Parts: sequence; C-alpha cells; structure tokens
Amino acid sequence: MRVLLLDSQANFRRALAIALRLDGVEVHEAEDLEEAERLLDSTSLDAVVLHLQIPGPHLDFIAQVRRQAPNCRIVVCHAHQEVLDAARAVHQGTVVELRIPFGARDLLELLRG
Repeated sequence: MRVLLLDSQANFRRALAIALRLDGVEVHEAEDLEEAERLLDSTSLDAVVLHLQIPGPHLDFIAQVRRQAPNCRIVVCHAHQEVLDAARAVHQGTVVELRIPFGARDLLELLRG
C-alpha cells in the first residue's frame, strides 16, 4: 500500500509515517499542498491522509486527487473547529473522516478497510 501523509506538523507526520512503515506501508510525506501535488503527479497512490488544518485550498486538492486517482482512498483528519470543512470533504467523495487525536492503529484499520 502506498500512502501520502499530508500534514504541516512535521513531528506528528514523521511519527505516523514511522508507525505505518513498521506495518509495511510505503509512505510519502508532504508538508504542504504544493509538495503533495508534486507527489500526486509522480507517484501511484492507494491512499491520501490529509490534515484539514493545512493552509491552502485543501478541498481543491481533494477534487484533484479524485480526478487523477479515482480509486485512491482519501482520509481527512480534523479537529473540532474544522468540522465544516470535513463535511464538505466527505461530500466530495472522501472515504472517511478521522477526528484528532487518533493513533496509527486507527489509521491502519481505515486504510486497510
């Protein structure tokens, strides 16, 4: 499984990436939407995990993922204040939302369905 982790909080992103890699997941990391778009263009992905606090038009990025990789699973992570954006993301075809805080096991269960 190839997963893109998109989160501007480097420590959280790296810790989650380590946990996923230990479970055999190929992880690509991006700290912003620009980097995520480059990875989307150059990498075949099975899933994208996007923290909605990321600056920029994250809903447009979700739509771009849907166009370029229609079978890619999208997981949006959010805190309470981002719940409206989460609802909009789900409406655009996001597979699932995940409320913060969560653990690597929670995410793995969602990714593996």
